[in-house]
This record gives sequence, structure tokens and C-alpha cells, in this order.
Amino acid sequence: MQALNSVIQKVSQICFSFSLTPAAYYVMGNIVESLAFIPPDRMEAHHRMKNENASNFHSVKNALGNSVAILWFNFDAEYTILYSHGNAEDLAGSKTTFLEMATFLECNYCAYDYSGYGLSEGQCSEKAAFADVESVFKFLTVDQQIPANKIIVFGRSLGSGPTVHLASTQPNLAGMILQSPLRSAIKTQMPDWVGVVFKKIDIFRNEDKIGRIKTFPALIIHGTTDAVVPYSHGKHLYDTMHKSHADPSQVELYSVDGCGHNDIEYRKGRDYRKHLKHWIRRAVMRNSTATNEDDAGFGYEEDIDDEKLYAEQDKMAFAHPNN
Repeated sequence: MQALNSVIQKVSQICFSFSLTPAAYYVMGNIVESLAFIPPDRMEAHHRMKNENASNFHSVKNALGNSVAILWFNFDAEYTILYSHGNAEDLAGSKTTFLEMATFLECNYCAYDYSGYGLSEGQCSEKAAFADVESVFKFLTVDQQIPANKIIVFGRSLGSGPTVHLASTQPNLAGMILQSPLRSAIKTQMPDWVGVVFKKIDIFRNEDKIGRIKTFPALIIHGTTDAVVPYSHGKHLYDTMHKSHADPSQVELYSVDGCGHNDIEYRKGRDYRKHLKHWIRRAVMRNSTATNEDDAGFGYEEDIDDEKLYAEQDKMAFAHPNN
């Protein structure tokens, strides 16, 4: 009986999806995108940020013709993090966090605002977000002459969408970090079968792309009590990637016990930063060494004096992300 009910449910779902007209899908798709993107309203703060960071502020055109605002902190470090923020975050509100992370991780840091956010032009949409991250990647690799294998892409929450999109098309990246990532936008709030029915209008379907990422280390971070993007999303993406990756040992899941969507850095700051830094040293640098020297053990020192390394870092006032 249970199997029969399952079949009936699937058939009804398919029939319902085919009954929707293209116009209905268009309207519903616009609704999904309007709910997914929530640009903070603080234009004055963005202009102030631009003026105060003139040497770090850049603007590039994406494939849609939109001007995309970038904050680029170049410390001549070996690795660069390309960061895609959450849906209610922006450059003006996150600059302090970027600088603290760049300092602690000893990496260059490049962040940008999606089209329709802050000083970035255009309308918010999945298509625009994909064009945005591609233009920022081009800025790093072409304008700044940074090799792809020295770039770590990092996406938080909604930012996992453009991050997975870029990572699925760039096999030579140094690594990928996803924090509180989503399987897809609709599935964060609805049962799986709803996502199947409305797949045509769903956005940021990371679960469809993450299996293409097979050649570089990946770290997935998720709070076990996340009520915005359930922990099961991060676990599902980890399981999918672990099965498809050329070297499953390079795929890691960092489950942050007792944390939700917006409090990982606030409640588990030291452990969180420690984990990120260890992962870069252990996974990214080792992978780079193995690629360049054909010897995974060459030039890498596993043992780190944690107390000495992190004592000073604990004094940092790590900013609490907005979303």
C-alpha cells in the first residue's frame, strides 16, 4: 500500500507540473527569486565604504552589462579567497569580517555584491548572480593574473549557488568552501516532492551541479540546528560529492554541533577559524604540493602548535554575519 501511494503521489505531481502554463511558471519563478534575494537598504553606507576603501574598491562589467562592485584585499599571499555572501549581506556590512578572515587565514580576499545589491547595477536573479561571480573570477585571473589553482571559492548560504556554479566549470581551482549551503532554494522551505514539481522555477539547484566537482578539495560547513537551511542540505551535498569525487578523501563535512544558520562564527569562533585554517594547510596546500611535486608528503608539515598559532587570534572581535 505504501508503494502504491508513493506511485500515485509521483504521478499526481507530474500531472500537476504539466498542467501549469508557461505564464504561470514565469510568475512563480519571479516570486521565488524575489523571496531569495533580500538586499539590505543602506546605500549611504555603500558610498561611504567606497570612499573609505578607494584602493580596494573595483568595478567590473558582467556578461549582462551590469557593473559589479568588488572589494579586493591583496596582501601578496599565496592563496586568494573569492567570497560569495548570503542573501541579506553586502559589502558595506561585511568588510570588517572580510579583513579579519583574510588576516587570520593569511589569504588575499575578494568579495563582491550581487546585481541589485549595494553599488552593483541591475536586477537580482540567479542568472545575474552567475554572471556576477564569473566576472569576478575573470577579474582575478585576467586583471590580477592570479592562477585558478591559487583561488579558493567560498560561498555562504545563498552564496553557495554562484560558488557551486563557478566551481562546477573550473576544474583547476585550489579548493571550495560551502557554509550552510542549500540543495536548492525551494527545498529549503518545502518537502522534496515540491522541489520536483517546481523544478522549472527552482533556483540555485546545487544538488544538480555539485557532482561535477571532482578535482580539488572541498569543505562543507553546516550547523546541526540550522532552521533556515536545514543541516540535511549540507549533508546531502557532502554525500553526493563524496560519491562522485575522484578522491573522496578530499571531501570533508564539518558539522557544527548546536549551531544554527547565523551563529557559527559567533558561538564557535575559535573552533571555526581553526578548522578553516587547518583545512587550507592540510587539504589545499597538500593537494597543491602533490600536484606540483607528484608527492603528497613533500614540503608539508602536519604538526602545528595550536596554542601558539591561535592565542593572539582569539583577541579578534569576529563580526557576527547578518544572514
